[in-house]
Amino acid sequence: MGMRRWVWLLVLPAAVVLAQPKSESTSSEEKAIQGVVENYFKGFVKADLDMLGESFHPECDFFRIGESGDVKKLSVTKWYDGLKKFPPGVMEKLNPKTEILSIGVEGSAACVKTRLTFPQNIYTDFLTLLKVNGKWTIVTKTLSMTKIAPKTKPAK
Repeated sequence: MGMRRWVWLLVLPAAVVLAQPKSESTSSEEKAIQGVVENYFKGFVKADLDMLGESFHPECDFFRIGESGDVKKLSVTKWYDGLKKFPPGVMEKLNPKTEILSIGVEGSAACVKTRLTFPQNIYTDFLTLLKVNGKWTIVTKTLSMTKIAPKTKPAK
């Protein structure tokens, strides 16, 4: 069998799978998940704990790499305590750009990659959601922060 035929035998099945339309249930599940994540964005920017409580499971934990390179864990309740210390409206004044980069769903579990861009930092979140009693909720948040280099003024 020639090389071209082997390539077609490998490429054609993948093209057929990729061309299949998403099922209605997957589409509606993704929309429900998108709503949970957008509610998280709005609640975070407004520092609205009630809104955040609608998106995050009470047992949710956050994970990140600390300054010394070790894994740091923070409970959602400790995160809420930190948010309470922000002056009202401070996050809204920073006007972060929020984006959902990808959503993956399999049964009652989902993973969402998001990006929150602030003037000095970019946060990339990997959110794990579970469908608990018919409602999607964030159960873990793993994040990475990248500092944005300050813009330098041209020399005169």
